[in-house]
Amino acid sequence: MRILLAALLLSACATAMPSDRVNGCWVSQGASTSATLRFTPDRSRPGIRHGALIRNGVRENYDLRQYVTGWSFCKLEAGADRCWQVAEAASGSLEGGRAFIDSDADHLRISVIGQDGEQVIFEGQRGNCG
Repeated sequence: MRILLAALLLSACATAMPSDRVNGCWVSQGASTSATLRFTPDRSRPGIRHGALIRNGVRENYDLRQYVTGWSFCKLEAGADRCWQVAEAASGSLEGGRAFIDSDADHLRISVIGQDGEQVIFEGQRGNCG
């Protein structure tokens, strides 16, 4: 089942660079949660986008980092970042987990697949973070 889910998500990945897909402000409104996610470029380090996710008043920080071999999506935590390779093609190992960044002009969904299955980090619409 996990392999089927991963294959489906891989086939849905857009061909644009992940940084182009996340730039800007995104909002999510649910019955019990609200969230904003804003990605901005790091002016001193090309190839890095900083993401600030605020969900119900709690902030989480993320980076999207470009490397020679591809991209990684990292959750920044005190002392130990947790990173996943961004899925960009129709194949590849899920060992160590993968991040999936799916978007169009008005919708963004970021999820990671690891040992515990899929975890949706954010899903929402392009909007105004205020």
